Amino acid sequence: MRPVDGGSVDADLLVVGAPTHVHGLPSARSRKALEQEAAEREAKGETLEYHPTAAMRRFIDDIPAGDGRKVACFDTRFDRSAILTGSAARTMARKLRSRGYEIVSAPESFFVVDMKGPLADGELERATAWGASLVTAANLGERA
Repeated sequence: MRPVDGGSVDADLLVVGAPTHVHGLPSARSRKALEQEAAEREAKGETLEYHPTAAMRRFIDDIPAGDGRKVACFDTRFDRSAILTGSAARTMARKLRSRGYEIVSAPESFFVVDMKGPLADGELERATAWGASLVTAANLGERA
């Protein structure tokens, strides 16, 4: 995706994703908690592979208005009811819809084994199929 004249966005479909932290999008507070846990584990000789996530909230706030442009959202989270875990994908979809983007597919979650990842068995294949389905959902046809 790249800005073009007047700050608009040149993309047929925007796909955004983030891990679910504390029932929604990662925040400064949730990232700080993970950094603290990683430091505590390191002090004990353990490791917690932690990679700070991009500031998705800021990204959504800073991109140009959607003006009907198409978007799909996904997250990673534990395989529990979204009532218990929350969903970053739902949060992103709600924010992007309010910014004028057309959500082309229901927000999707892909499940991880634990906080460090990796994706649970079968999730990579499910994610691949979901990604392929976006071509049809976004009505991209031959352009994809």
